[in-house]
Amino acid sequence: MVLHTAPLLLDGGLGTYLEAQGHDISGPLWSARVLRENPALIESAHADFFAAGAQVATTASYQVTFEVLGEEAETLLRRSVAVARDAAGGAVDKHGALEEFLVAASIGPYGAGLGEGTDYDGAYGLSHEELYRWHARRVAVLADTDADFLLAETIPNVDEAAVLLELLSAQPKPFALSITGAIAADPVKLMRVIELVNQAPRLGAVGVNCVSAP
Repeated sequence: MVLHTAPLLLDGGLGTYLEAQGHDISGPLWSARVLRENPALIESAHADFFAAGAQVATTASYQVTFEVLGEEAETLLRRSVAVARDAAGGAVDKHGALEEFLVAASIGPYGAGLGEGTDYDGAYGLSHEELYRWHARRVAVLADTDADFLLAETIPNVDEAAVLLELLSAQPKPFALSITGAIAADPVKLMRVIELVNQAPRLGAVGVNCVSAP
């Protein structure tokens, strides 16, 4: 992967896009349901985002967890990267090899895997060790794919951010972190995450998403 110093344009909301096309993303798997049942639709969505100008495809792995899917989770995690990589390859064919199209392996928060709305407020009630065990295998599988970088996104819990930065720093790929308004709106929590980020020298980018309007 080339080291980028200029901004990169990521894709849009995959689940929202699939739903707008008439595909059913109801239930706990969201877009991963489509990944499971018809992966060609996921590849097509990635291709559409590339055609619209995106430079990065974010995989449909946000909702894929071992607790919900068991051993099938590894298959779907690897599939999510494979279909995004195929779409990136197709984009290169259309636009020429001089333009680079990247794949970001999405790692969603604990709350997204088990539902109950805690992906918004981060009120998990879990210890550092419990969060570490929950995230470790998924990070390991995605690190063993040909994704260009790993993206821990929509993280609402400071302890979870710490766990993910620890796990991501121990694997070989570049990585990025996106926190939510549940952290960004709290000066104490935000300062703690900034401290953690400053201790992760291979972190390529930090972002904020899901911020409520005042």
